[in-house]
Order: sequence, then structure tokens, then C-alpha cells
Amino acid sequence: MSKPLHLLFGKLRASYWFIPGIMAVAAASGAFVSLSLDHNLEALILPKWLLLFSGGPDAARDVLSAVAGSIITVAGVTFSISIVILSLASQQYGPRLLRNFMRDRSIHVAFGMFVATFVYSLLILPSPLSENELGREAFTPRLGVTVSIIMAIGCVFMLIYFIHHIARSIQASHIAAATCDELLQTIHALTNNEAAYAKEDARHAEVNARTMTSAFIAISSRHSGYVQACNIKQLVSLATQHDIVIEIKARPGGYIAHNDSIAHVSGKNSRLDMIVRDINDCFSLGSERTMEQDLEFGFQMLVEMAVRALSPSMNDPFTALQCIDYLREAFKAIMQVPVPKTVLRDLQGSIRVIQPCLSVNDLLTSTLLPLHHYARNAPMVLKGLNNMLASLEANAKSPAILSHMDNYRRQISESLNEVSAG
Repeated sequence: MSKPLHLLFGKLRASYWFIPGIMAVAAASGAFVSLSLDHNLEALILPKWLLLFSGGPDAARDVLSAVAGSIITVAGVTFSISIVILSLASQQYGPRLLRNFMRDRSIHVAFGMFVATFVYSLLILPSPLSENELGREAFTPRLGVTVSIIMAIGCVFMLIYFIHHIARSIQASHIAAATCDELLQTIHALTNNEAAYAKEDARHAEVNARTMTSAFIAISSRHSGYVQACNIKQLVSLATQHDIVIEIKARPGGYIAHNDSIAHVSGKNSRLDMIVRDINDCFSLGSERTMEQDLEFGFQMLVEMAVRALSPSMNDPFTALQCIDYLREAFKAIMQVPVPKTVLRDLQGSIRVIQPCLSVNDLLTSTLLPLHHYARNAPMVLKGLNNMLASLEANAKSPAILSHMDNYRRQISESLNEVSAG
């Protein structure tokens, strides 16, 4: 699946209308199929016990009206509960963590179940006909009413599950675990696609690429927004096709204003301006950051949750410690996976694409700097940070990373001593 389609699928998955809309359409189709079967019910060989409803047209109208009216009321209540939960979660955990609730498929299915039952019952409702009504023979959609009753019973169980799921999903431990799981998936996906963070020789490779030509063209962005994804394979293909070198200037997660430079192109091709549109099409921009290729965003969400827990209004160091535990797991995963290529070459070995660098040290800085700052008066959290760094020493493969971690350990230990002495 291409990156634009993958991002579109992610947006659809995070919408509250996509799955309920599909289920509503399926319910409408099922209603017409059910009515068709009801008209030929005598020709069908069905056990009588399968038809829960055995009343007449008037009873059928009453049942369908009761189901449709009660289910749409329940749907409204569940929507209201969800809005309240989103508001509370935004205030307590941060607005960026709302995406976990928006992407929760269980909530989407619950809404879809309620909407589908309402649509199905509403479409079946006009079909019961009493004798001589409108000049037609009496007709009772027994199969349709039976299915409506079954769906209504299913909605009762779905409502119970919905309440249980909401109560569980707003727990801090559940939100942190879900964020960490998505971050780990992103780490492994980027490692497999060779599109994550830097090698030590990236700067030398850049210099070698620039020696191919003294001139380069800056590719300006046609839109503004956060870089959500970059199609590296397509860029390599374009660079090989036109015999050029593309140096990416905007990494996933960075904000690009209109006409900002997103890439530099150099090579012997005299018509480099002809591929500006193609290069722009390789970058997906949006109004918000995603975890599609943006590792730093996943770390920042856990950091934001921990920082909010340390605020004077909440004063919840235990939630901060949970976030630190999940950060340790994410750092351990990054340090264990092989480092993907930052300099990409074609089949002949020529440099074609140079990606920007995101090192483990960069992630350590963006994570530990705010946590250390806001945890200066929380000795439990300072100890947790020290324990995290101590446990990660065995996974650090680079002396530069070890030195960086030792520097932060000294700073955190000094803050811990100051708190203990005070």
C-alpha cells in the first residue's frame, strides 16, 4: 500500500463516521434482502423456532417503533459519553493523546451497531400491512422483525461492553501502554523499510554527493503542514531515472511552511525543474503529526503524559513512573534494532537519496530534558529516570550514546541530591 493511501486509511480509521457509515449501509442492504425473503417466506424451509416474532402487522409496527426509538436514544447517549470522555482526556492527558480514543475501533463498532440497528428497523417499519390496507393483502415481515429483535438484544450487550471499555480506556496505564505499542510498531516498520535514523557517515556521504555537481536546485513545498510521511522508494526511483541526487531537508514530524525548501536536487540533468511536482508528491503533509514515520512524536506523547502528571494540579508521580517504564521499553527497542540506511543508492552503487538524521541521542535529549526539568522536585521520578538510564547501558552500542547517557545521569543525580539535602 502506498504512503498516501496508507495515510488516508489511517485518517478513515480515526474518523467516527467511517465504520458506522459502512455498517449503516450494510444494514440498509440487509433490510431490503430481509423484506425480499419475507415475501417468499413460505418457499423457504426454516425451523419455526428461528422466527422469534409471530405477531401480526400491528404488533410488528409496535416492536419496530420501540426498537428504532430506543436505539437512537442509546446512540445519542453513547455519543454524549464519548464527547465527555474526549474532553476529560484532553485536559488530563493532553490533546495529542486524543488520537488513541479517535482510533479506538471498539467505539466505532459500538456506534455502528447502534446506527445499523436504527436504520434497519426504520426501513422495515413501513412494510407491515394490515388486511385491505392500501388494497393489498395483509403482510407481516416476521423475519425482518426477528432480525430487528436480535440486533436490539445485541445492542444491549454492546452498550454494556461500551461502558466497560470506556472505563478501561481512560486509565492512564492503558493509554500509556497503547501509545507504547504503536511506537514499537513504528520502530520496527521504519527499520524494515530502511527509513528511520542516521548513520555516522551521513555527513561524509552528503559531501560526496555534493561533489557530483556544484549547483543544486531547492525544491519548494507547494503546501504547508507537518510532514507525515515521505515515499523514500519513489524518491530513489525518481533520482535514478533522472540521474540526480536528492537531499531531503524536511524529516517526518517537521513543520513546512508554504514555499519552504523540502529537498535539494543536484545532478547533470539540465531540466531539474521538470521534476519539482513529482518530488512534492512524494511528501505527505497534514495539519497534525502522526506516528506513521515520526518516531519523535511517539516519545513526545509519553513525555507529555508524564509532564502533565507532574503538574501541581495533578501531582501524580506514579503515572509519570509508568510513562518512564514505557519509554525505557521504546529506547531498548531502538537500541537493539539494526540502524537502517540513511544514504540510499541505486543498483549501480551511486548515491541517490540522502535522508536527514534522527539519532538515539536526539531522542534522549528531547525525552530527558523536559522530564528532568519538571521532575526536579519529585525524587521518585528522578530515581525512575536514573534507573531507566542504568538499565539502558547494556543496550547502548555506541560510545557516543553511553557518554550522552552518563552526562544525563550525572545531572539527574545532582538534582536528586539537592532534593534529598533540601
